[in-house]
Amino acid sequence: AKQQTRVDDKKLKEHAVRAHKRATSLYAEEKKKTNGLSAPAVMKAVRLEFGVAPSESSIKKYVREGRAGESPSKLGRTGSIEESTFKTLCTGFESYIRIQKQRKSSFWC
Repeated sequence: AKQQTRVDDKKLKEHAVRAHKRATSLYAEEKKKTNGLSAPAVMKAVRLEFGVAPSESSIKKYVREGRAGESPSKLGRTGSIEESTFKTLCTGFESYIRIQKQRKSSFWC
């Protein structure tokens, strides 16, 4: 049941991401026209099409930043650890696990 809930949640999230991409790209297209749709009108159109839509301010923000058609940003701070440091930590952790497994197997022999 819990796994099915996670699968359903993931589908809903992906659906919301598609709605977000559609809303921002549609608003960017409409903004180029002289009598194009406003952000609230785009939001309503996307809500009719998908059943869910990003907020008016989100649509405007993504288009203003030139990120129309992109997935929404993840919440929270961006990570500050460098990729090389992260890989080194992962390698060290993998080594630690191997050592612990060897210790446990030699303990019982």
